[in-house]
Amino acid sequence: MLKKIHAFQLFALLMLATFGLSSCGDTTEDIVPAPIIILNPESVTVDVGQTASANYSVTTQGTLNQIQIQKEGVTLQTISSFTSTGSHEGRLDYLTTNDDAGKTIVFTLIATDTEGTSGRADFTVVVNEAPTPTLVRTYTLGAQGSAQGSFASAGSDQVFSIAQAKQNAANIDFAYLFGTIQGAVVGSPRDNSVDFIYGTNSNFTENGVHTWSQRNDTRFKLTALTTNDFNGITNGRQLETSYNAGTQPDNDGASEGSSSRTALEVNKVYAFRTQAGKFGLILVNRIQEGANGQAALTIKVQE
Repeated sequence: MLKKIHAFQLFALLMLATFGLSSCGDTTEDIVPAPIIILNPESVTVDVGQTASANYSVTTQGTLNQIQIQKEGVTLQTISSFTSTGSHEGRLDYLTTNDDAGKTIVFTLIATDTEGTSGRADFTVVVNEAPTPTLVRTYTLGAQGSAQGSFASAGSDQVFSIAQAKQNAANIDFAYLFGTIQGAVVGSPRDNSVDFIYGTNSNFTENGVHTWSQRNDTRFKLTALTTNDFNGITNGRQLETSYNAGTQPDNDGASEGSSSRTALEVNKVYAFRTQAGKFGLILVNRIQEGANGQAALTIKVQE
């Protein structure tokens, strides 16, 4: 009789263990995975004023309850009407403003089903710095024998005689001359050729550049830009890019460094960097040859 009771107890324990295992298996099968969000693209880089966009799709094995779109943790939109009970497709559009310049903005999509299970995905927007405005200057500069002023500042529309330039030395970035070897030339006040024509070895010794309180060191480069390229540039960053991509001018191996001046040709575009760090371009519109001639230039420079 004792053996039968033990056998019965053993049978009951086995039944309970089997029922327990079966119940655990059923619970696992009842768990619904979190909604899945797919973004295309997941990140973009845009300029100020452009719209950052991404398409998204949400799928779930359960039933969708809501989709939230957040910007830096703040809810911008809550969606409760879906393509179907278990899926939705949409588009996120964000128009960037000046306040976004130089920032990285993270948008978060959170999809929640009716069981309270949530899935999330991030859309990253990198906003470039605001474009640097450009100033447009138009000069007619005279050569050393012309009555027209030969000196100019990148930050002004005014043309200066050598006496006026001496009084405004801190602002003078260019000098124009016409040489027997190089022809039409624009150069820095520090350039040896400019000093030769407008300084120690010239008729301008009283106001010559060697007597100035400051001689700005403007640098020049050759570019492959066309007139159309020049006309199309409105962003100051493009001026810097053009300068960096330029090549050193050939100035007959001058000892002062080849970039302190450059010879000019009509319809050619030349890049420059002022001592103050402003980048710009020079378009040569017209050249009247000779020491009594003039050169008409259009300049774009960073504001």
